[in-house]
Amino acid sequence: MNTIVNGLRNKRREMNLLLIEVSNQCGLLPSTILKIEMGTHSNINDIQKLTSFYSN
Repeated sequence: MNTIVNGLRNKRREMNLLLIEVSNQCGLLPSTILKIEMGTHSNINDIQKLTSFYSN
């Protein structure tokens, strides 16, 4: 799980995206995205939304 979380955080940074930009595109709150990136949010549906956004 930590590998996935670190990958998502790094992907956002590589793309130079702000939390609010990602939030608007994938329909998650910025706080939820931050929690996923910190590894404290484990709702698989939210993680799949975020992963799907970065894979496009």
